[in-house]
Amino acid sequence: MKQRSALAGLWMVNAALALALLAWWLWPRAAQWQPPAPIAPDYASALQDAALPGHLNASDYTEVVKAPLFETSRQWPDAPPPPAPPEAPKTPQPAPKDVLDEARVLGVYDQGSEGAVILEIEGKARRLRLGESVEGWTLRAIDGLSVRLTHPQQPDRILDLKRRHDNPPVAPANEAQQRRRPPQPR
Repeated sequence: MKQRSALAGLWMVNAALALALLAWWLWPRAAQWQPPAPIAPDYASALQDAALPGHLNASDYTEVVKAPLFETSRQWPDAPPPPAPPEAPKTPQPAPKDVLDEARVLGVYDQGSEGAVILEIEGKARRLRLGESVEGWTLRAIDGLSVRLTHPQQPDRILDLKRRHDNPPVAPANEAQQRRRPPQPR
């Protein structure tokens, strides 16, 4: 029984709220809505200190807005020419450093039309195949222990493989020295 009275009470509350909503909706005072007065935008205050593209000042903005948007003649105003940079005194440029002045040939591989060379340039070992370039120099030929490099603005350079001898050459031992030497283990 209590459940029925609670359910009936909820139905009554819902009906009362629906009637109140219907009365508020149909009441003549609520139906007379007045639109607010229009406010004209003030471009001058909105664009003051605005950063606009094309060297355009905020005062010129209204003139740009008045022009039709998709006209071919519509363009940004021309920018004033930049001031001429002060001329620096001309100093003679030093000649560019030739990388082959300090280059060394570390190794050569030559087999017919294929070949490669290992060059030490500025402390770094670089491998070049025939026809490859480094710093503008192109490996053109390998002849035994020398290589020919070409550059478009400089004469050809020929570099030779120089063997480094850490120990000076030793004269062969005579018979007396060979007898004193202990036998070498095999």
